[in-house]
Amino acid sequence: MPKPFPGVKPRDADSSLRDAPIACHELDGEGNVVWINPAGCRLLGLAANQILTRPIWEFVAPGERDASRLAVQRKLSAELPLAVFERTYTRPDGSTLVLEIHEQYRRRANGSLLGIRSFMLDITARKQAEEELRKVSEGLESRIRERTQELELAIDFVRREMDERRAAEKEHRKLEAQVQYSQRMESMGVLAGGVAHKCNNLLTTILGFASLADAEVSHGSRAQEHLEQIIAAAGSAAELTQQMLAYSWMFRRWWKGPPGCWNPWSAGRPRSRSNLPPTCRKSRPMPASFARSWSTWRTMPPRRWASARARLRSAPA
Repeated sequence: MPKPFPGVKPRDADSSLRDAPIACHELDGEGNVVWINPAGCRLLGLAANQILTRPIWEFVAPGERDASRLAVQRKLSAELPLAVFERTYTRPDGSTLVLEIHEQYRRRANGSLLGIRSFMLDITARKQAEEELRKVSEGLESRIRERTQELELAIDFVRREMDERRAAEKEHRKLEAQVQYSQRMESMGVLAGGVAHKCNNLLTTILGFASLADAEVSHGSRAQEHLEQIIAAAGSAAELTQQMLAYSWMFRRWWKGPPGCWNPWSAGRPRSRSNLPPTCRKSRPMPASFARSWSTWRTMPPRRWASARARLRSAPA
């Protein structure tokens, strides 16, 4: 025990704590309150005679009462060390207080355990501020999570939109390449179709007049052999013209032909002699054998044209 200062008379512990601004009380070996200072009475909102001789856990909030009783009993039996802790107390008006409690043992002169002395600090305002801060923090965290989710959704939407845009641009480039290829093929087809039409017009004249001449010359003459060579060569050229027209995008339109047009590859007699070349209109009428020859040559390869012409020559006009 510390020595008193010279000239200062030592005071009793109860008298030194009676006027202290900090709430203080003492417990006996059973956990009952045997002494409390005025600050403790003001803190609990009760008079001293309403507190003394009662167990301290009766002033604790109902939810913590059993835990408080068990802790006091274990501390008095030295099973639990003394440490700073927090406990919720209730006042007669129904309000609650959160107290920070500091404890120390009370011992007799021989060192035996007499009880516990407790100092209580009101930290209700601090706890309320911490609770408000916790709520604000939780609110901020919730808003941050919501905002983060919104940003993630927006980023995901932008990513999907960019992927769709890239896919659309890729498809657009693919279609542009196809269109350009189609345009090139169309240009080549138009060119091939134009050349084929020109060649077809020339071959029509050659085949027409050669066939008319072949029908007029005598059989076995040298002129007939020359005409057969001309017709054979024109037939080979006609096959090439057909291939060019098949390649051309105009082939189908040419194959059908406009109304009244004389198509040399179609079967049957021409609809009118006005479609013939001017020199043909002035010559004699076209024999039926010549008209029938068009349907035969349309499906017959050139190598068989000589025998076909021989049969057509023997047919009646």
